[in-house]
Amino acid sequence: MSAAALVGTYLFLPESRPAGLRRKRPKRQRAAPLTISRVLTARPVITILALVTFLSFVTSSVRESILALWIASQLDFGPQAIGLIFSWNGIVVTSTQGFLIGPLAERFGERVVLRLGLSAYLIGLVGLMTSPDLPVFLISTTLNAFGTGAFASALPTMFSGHAAEGERGQIIAVYQSTGSLSRFIGPTFSGALYQIVGISAPFAFGVCALAVGLALTFLLPGATSGATKQSSGGRSGTQNPPPPPKP
Repeated sequence: MSAAALVGTYLFLPESRPAGLRRKRPKRQRAAPLTISRVLTARPVITILALVTFLSFVTSSVRESILALWIASQLDFGPQAIGLIFSWNGIVVTSTQGFLIGPLAERFGERVVLRLGLSAYLIGLVGLMTSPDLPVFLISTTLNAFGTGAFASALPTMFSGHAAEGERGQIIAVYQSTGSLSRFIGPTFSGALYQIVGISAPFAFGVCALAVGLALTFLLPGATSGATKQSSGGRSGTQNPPPPPKP
């Protein structure tokens, strides 16, 4: 899979920075590298997005790390059935990102998509906490998968949308490092929550974390949807119409 991704990237992925722009390097002092301290002090929007990213992915990593144990305990499913459930999750995530997120983002903006994803994931966790019944479980895990596809698509777009052209790589690096940190931290305590506090404790933690993350989204400025970018003549590549000729 890694080799296929490498070949596909080399053959089909377009370069985001055109060759002409790469050759024309202005003679100016290089900007100081973007650090976490600079983000916290000078870029409140990026800070909020980083916090939402951390809370979202630490929640998903906690759920994913104990979900197989929970299914085996509550539903008495074996490895084959658990594998099918995870396959279904993958299908829902892929379908959401491939067919739903684009139209939703164009119509409502990434901020609404982000809130929708977080809300769906939170409702799914509540369903897992409150009932081990199979139909409720299937609905809940489907909501989790849809939520993952939604917020995992909206967050990097919002990071990029709030970055100037010359710093986009640095801003995306903040997103990537925050997501990696959260995926590392989540599984370190999910087992303890499951074994010591209770089998539904990891889901309860996720509900609390996502509630905070959802509240933080209301501190974000306006959506960075494709329609918004086009109307502003900004980073979407379109330009505002020229002014009318002077009489």
